[in-house]
Amino acid sequence: MDTLVEIVKTVLVIIIVASLLELLLPESSLKPFVSFTMGLFVLIAILNPVLNVAFRDRDFEINFWDYRYDQAMEEEMLEKGLEINQQVMDSNQQQVQEKLQGQISALTSLVPGVKAVEARIEKGDAGTADKVMLLVRVESDKADKPGTDVTVFGGSREEELKREEQEQIKNKILMLVDNIYGMKADQIEITFEGGEG
Repeated sequence: MDTLVEIVKTVLVIIIVASLLELLLPESSLKPFVSFTMGLFVLIAILNPVLNVAFRDRDFEINFWDYRYDQAMEEEMLEKGLEINQQVMDSNQQQVQEKLQGQISALTSLVPGVKAVEARIEKGDAGTADKVMLLVRVESDKADKPGTDVTVFGGSREEELKREEQEQIKNKILMLVDNIYGMKADQIEITFEGGEG
């Protein structure tokens, strides 16, 4: 019964629109085409519900002309789209962060006296690099021989030279990262392997 009511409503609307168009159009060669088009719409309006009842398991493309807005489905699709977008953005940000860490490590390891650098970036709320933490391994002049670590009478001069060397390396790294990436000294934390920084 609902199907019959739907057919009658749709056909009435189409007939009213067709009558208005015929009244508005002047006597010309367009009138037969308008009548033919309205006849097709009446035919579709009748066949569409009948086919839906007869073939419930099939979806006919003819339904697209009779579109009904489904807000719940639209919200679900929008939510899924936003979720996929977020996954793509997170994946891209992770890749960018890893590449940036690798670049900073490679560039800072070119500073004279540096053996290797391990970089780690902390991102802020906006996804930008707020802080860079560098773990620096310094090249040692001494060969790793047994007994070379022993100092007989205070090693303060040697430690002072080591600190000066680390300070020079630190300043070069700060200048390099500032020049290339625009990060200031307060955004860069440098730690030398062995705990001195």
